[in-house]
Amino acid sequence: MEKVTVEIPTELVLAAGLDTRNPSAEMVRLLALELYREDKVSLGRASELCQMPVEQFMEFAAQHNVPLHYGGRTGRRSPNSRTARLVIVVSNSSPLIALARIGRLNLLASFYERILIPAEVQYEVSLANWY
Repeated sequence: MEKVTVEIPTELVLAAGLDTRNPSAEMVRLLALELYREDKVSLGRASELCQMPVEQFMEFAAQHNVPLHYGGRTGRRSPNSRTARLVIVVSNSSPLIALARIGRLNLLASFYERILIPAEVQYEVSLANWY
């Protein structure tokens, strides 16, 4: 992956609570998290940009109170399409944990246009043992 050099004032790095010796990795994660929060990249792409497993990125998102979502503007279906699905709110963590354990979280996105996960469920999922 190509890299770009950016100069950030030390004062800003300190205000953000980042390690002044190597703030780059944390800044990359925060930028990827913001792109995901704004629905500019998918969950999978955000974790790739951070060079971490999806499960670890989900935990990182939970630590920063960013709700998980799948689909949306980055999805394949148009909201006006006859094949579009309704929004679903996941109220139980069990399906998410089970699908994550078998590596099939992507199944949800194939059935629903957008999936919203409440913060409480996201927190519970982030604590689950994935293995």
